[in-house]
Formats: sequence, structure tokens, C-alpha cells
Amino acid sequence: MRPLLYYNCKNLEIGNLKGLTEDEPIPERYERYWRSYALFRRTFIVLTAVWGFGLLLDVPVRILIIYKTKTIDETVYIGNVVIGSWTGCILLFTIVYSRWMQKLSQKREAEAAAAAS
Repeated sequence: MRPLLYYNCKNLEIGNLKGLTEDEPIPERYERYWRSYALFRRTFIVLTAVWGFGLLLDVPVRILIIYKTKTIDETVYIGNVVIGSWTGCILLFTIVYSRWMQKLSQKREAEAAAAAS
């Protein structure tokens, strides 16, 4: 079993189109990366945990909104603002963390190539 976000990202890629190499479809590349690169695995594990925890935190916030507001329209409006803001924060974290892990991976590959030379 793999983290849910791994499957989501893998399925959001464009079908079985070829990736960077001519003979390796994108799903097979994901599988190879999963087996070969610890940072790839850690990225998906951390992001799945952050999204899961973030969306679970939305439940008590919505319960508070329901009990503290006076009308249904106000509840819906505030709930939408909160979930939109919260999702935006998690999405921003996802972008920043993914780029950071990608740079870290490139740095480690460069160090390994330099050590092999």
C-alpha cells in the first residue's frame, strides 16, 4: 500500500503517455521512483499526512461555526471562507514542500555524481 496522494498524483498524470524517456510510461516511472528514491516516498507520505490532518481539523471548526452562527446562510458563508482559506494554506504548503524536496533530491544526485567521478 502507498499513500493516497501517490495514487492521486499518479492518476492525474496524462494517461499512459510516455514520460521523459521513450520507452517508460508515466505509471511505470512512478513505480520506479517509489522503489528507488527515499525522498520521493517521504514526499508523498508527508503530503498525505498533512492533507489528512488538515482536512480532519476542518470538522471541529465547522462544528464550532454551526453552533456559533445564527443563520444557515451565515454558516454556509463562513464555512466556505474557512475551508477555502484552509485549503489554500495546505495547497501552498504542498507547493513549497514539493519544490523543496525536488531541490534536495537534485542536490543529492549532484553530490552522488560528484562522488562517483
